[in-house]
Amino acid sequence: MRGRVAGSSPGGRGAGGLIPQVAVILGSLLLALTALPAAAVPRYTTAYVPDVPDPPRQGAQLVLTREQFVRINRLKPEEISLDGEPIGVLPQKTWLLADIAPGRHCLHGLVEGDDLWFDARDGRRYLLRLRETIDEGDHLRQAWLFDDPRMAGRIVREGHLPMVRTTADGLRRIRKHMHPVESQDPLAIEPRGKATFPGILLERPLDPVNIRHEFADEPGTLVVESDEIRYAAPHEHVVIPLADVIRVRYGGTRYSNQIPWIDVEYRDPSSGEQRLDSFADSNPDQATATYTRIFEMLDGSFDRTGSESRDDRGPIPPLR
Repeated sequence: MRGRVAGSSPGGRGAGGLIPQVAVILGSLLLALTALPAAAVPRYTTAYVPDVPDPPRQGAQLVLTREQFVRINRLKPEEISLDGEPIGVLPQKTWLLADIAPGRHCLHGLVEGDDLWFDARDGRRYLLRLRETIDEGDHLRQAWLFDDPRMAGRIVREGHLPMVRTTADGLRRIRKHMHPVESQDPLAIEPRGKATFPGILLERPLDPVNIRHEFADEPGTLVVESDEIRYAAPHEHVVIPLADVIRVRYGGTRYSNQIPWIDVEYRDPSSGEQRLDSFADSNPDQATATYTRIFEMLDGSFDRTGSESRDDRGPIPPLR
């Protein structure tokens, strides 16, 4: 009877023969694990928050919405900064909230749009809707449009827009990619106070009989002062005391034209009836800039009534 060699197995392979094989297997596993990419750190998170909180008493509140899909494929999130400091990313179909200091600000970061300069006051909310369109050359065009801040909650709820929160890593990336602000503050060119806007169209959406007549007329001149709005055209003359203004809001577009209209709701000082006049710049190249300037002047010149948290009146004009 033959004796078994010490340390050998019945199959003839000892433990010493297994050690190299185990080492090779472990080494292969370790190599595979190290080859796996590290988990990407998220730039932002989203959660559905249906109600917009009231603005702070000390300081102002900025609400940014991005409500549209203008291409089949998703567009990249916009990296937004305010006065050279990142405030967050804004993906499509989301909204962003930021508390800001009172004073003059520059909103920066749109890839295919201009900077927006605006004033902020204590206790006020500022709603800016990102309008995105595709021009005839298939190029993306972007612009911020002011809207009635009391509409913010409805826009979020009816659009089912989740709220976006940017992570610390996301803010670092914005700061890394951020370009310096090169735009000039419009107030440096045209000081505060009285402003005159030529080439302005007028229509009255609540008066369907007059819409056809007024829209076909020649444009007139709109003058905005600290106490009233005056409009003069060949066949029309309007004076609206700012004390009678109820609200100012985005009024949509007309027909296939992409010029933004601004709605001014007010009470007729003689009859007490509520009226609605809509204005737009007839020059497409400067229509958005005119809209912004008029909106900012009017919005800062009258006291809003009621809470800024919600306003359930009327349809929300789409951003097309």
